[in-house]
Amino acid sequence: MDTGYFDICLSAYRKIETEGIRMSPSGRILPEYSLVRLTKTGKQTGFEADWDAILTEQMSRIKAFQPGICGDTVNLTWPIHPGAVWMSVRGIADFTAETVPVMEDFIKHGHRNDAGLFDDPAKPGHLSPEILAMAVPSLVWTGKCSGIEMFYEEAVRQMEGYTAALCDPKTKLWHSDCLPDGGTGYALFALSELIFDLPAGHEKKESLTRSRRDCLEALLPYQDADGMWHRTIDDRESPPDPSVTGWILYAMGRAIKQGEPDRAHFASFYIKGLAGLAGYVAHDGSIFSGSAEAGKDDSASFTPVLLAYQQAGLNEAKIGMPPSLDKILEQQEKTGDTENGK
Repeated sequence: MDTGYFDICLSAYRKIETEGIRMSPSGRILPEYSLVRLTKTGKQTGFEADWDAILTEQMSRIKAFQPGICGDTVNLTWPIHPGAVWMSVRGIADFTAETVPVMEDFIKHGHRNDAGLFDDPAKPGHLSPEILAMAVPSLVWTGKCSGIEMFYEEAVRQMEGYTAALCDPKTKLWHSDCLPDGGTGYALFALSELIFDLPAGHEKKESLTRSRRDCLEALLPYQDADGMWHRTIDDRESPPDPSVTGWILYAMGRAIKQGEPDRAHFASFYIKGLAGLAGYVAHDGSIFSGSAEAGKDDSASFTPVLLAYQQAGLNEAKIGMPPSLDKILEQQEKTGDTENGK
C-alpha cells in the first residue's frame, strides 16, 4: 500500500488549518465533514497519521455549529451539520438525539416549491443543486442512525424531484444558472451518499445507482486530454476546474468501489483524472484554479479535492484501483512523452 493520495489530503488539511483559507461560514461546513470522513478512511487503510488529533479538532467545530447558516448560493439554511449526522451513522459519536428532531422540523417546515422540493425561501420556486448537498445526505444519514423510514423517503423524493427538474433527460447533464457546472458536482455528491446509505433492499436503490452511472457516462466525453473537466462542463473554452473534476472523481471512485462493472468501465477515465487533478495541487496543499479570477486556493476546491483523493486512497488499499499515485503520475509522464514524440 502506497496511498500517496492521503498525502495530498493531509497537505490540503494543513493548508486550511495553518493559513486559514478564507471561507464563508457555509463554506467551512463541507470541508469539516470531509476532514472527519478522512480520519475514518485513513484509519481503515492503516495509513499512518495523527487521525485522532484531526478528528478531535474537527469534532469541536462541528459541536459548535449554530443554526441559521445559509448556503453559498441560496438562502435556505443548513438544517444541521452533516458531519454530526455522519459520525452518528459511522459510530464515531452519537448525535442522534439532537439530529432527529432537527431533521423532523426540517421536513415539516423547510421551504418548498409547489412540487414539494426544498427551494430558496428568499426566491420561492428557485431550485439549486446546492440544496441537494445541504439536505439529502443528512436526511439519509438520519434515517440510517434512527431507523425512521420517513427520512429515507424524503431523501429519495428530493433527489428524484431535483433530477426531473434540473437534469436534462437526453444529455444527462445538470443545469443551474447559479452554478457554473450546472450543479453537477453537488448533485453527484448527494446522489453518491444516498446510494451508499440507502438500505440494501430499498426499491429505489437500483434506479438511483443507474442514474449516477448515466450521469458519469454522459460526462466522459467532456474530460480533456489532461484528465480534467472544465468549469462549464460542455464548454472546452472555459477553464479546467479542480472543483468540478474533484466532485466527478469522488462519485466515480464511489461507483468503482461499489461495483465490478463500473470498476472496469470507468477505470481509465478515473486514473487519468486523478493524475490530471494532482497537477493542480502543490506540495504545500495549495490548490490552483484553472481560472485567473479564482487564482490560488479557491475555497470551493478543497472539499471535492479532499473527497476525491481520500476515496482514491481507500480504493487503492481495498481493491487496488487506482494504482498508487506515483504509478499513475509515471504513466502520465510516459504517455505525454510518447505524444510529444520523445
